[in-house]
Amino acid sequence: EDGEGQETSKAVQQVNSTTVSSRRPAILADGTYATQSAALETAMSPPTLVQGSLSSIGNLRSLILSGDFFLGAVVACTLTKLILRLEEVQTSKAEVNKATSQSLLIMVSMLQLGQSSVLPHPIDNDSHDRIVLCIRLLCNTGDEIRKIWLESCRQSFVKMLADKQRRETEEIKAKAQISNAQPDDLIDFYHLKSRK
Repeated sequence: EDGEGQETSKAVQQVNSTTVSSRRPAILADGTYATQSAALETAMSPPTLVQGSLSSIGNLRSLILSGDFFLGAVVACTLTKLILRLEEVQTSKAEVNKATSQSLLIMVSMLQLGQSSVLPHPIDNDSHDRIVLCIRLLCNTGDEIRKIWLESCRQSFVKMLADKQRRETEEIKAKAQISNAQPDDLIDFYHLKSRK
């Protein structure tokens, strides 16, 4: 019985972790080409730090683990806005605190990943500052900050889109008013031409 149990546990470990190699080259930051290998993992296998392709399972996680810290900053801002909206609708303070602590754990983990020596390049300053701002906001929420993040940002974005659309329509009207013929151009009357 003991030998059979060991064989089945080895088979389960082999099923849980599968490595798929891809022969498509990836372009690195310095312009050189490299091949990628992606690891598909399930809940029972330990997390590994490998670059994944866009079709792999855990796409968002693999992109952040590959060093896309701008995406990490976007995730931090999205989590922050979701927590602020959850505070408005959730009556249970314990549920809000639980969601806040999970979000803070994710953000701190991204910062630690960005400052670790595992990745070839560290986190950029803009993404670092944005994630730290989100952490500070979740630790000290106030009505004014909530209003800025949930209302003012949306209003600014709507205004920016309206201005952009207004500029585009003005450009289209300006292009339509441009005449194709100049006043001193010769006029060619087809019916007055000789038939020769």
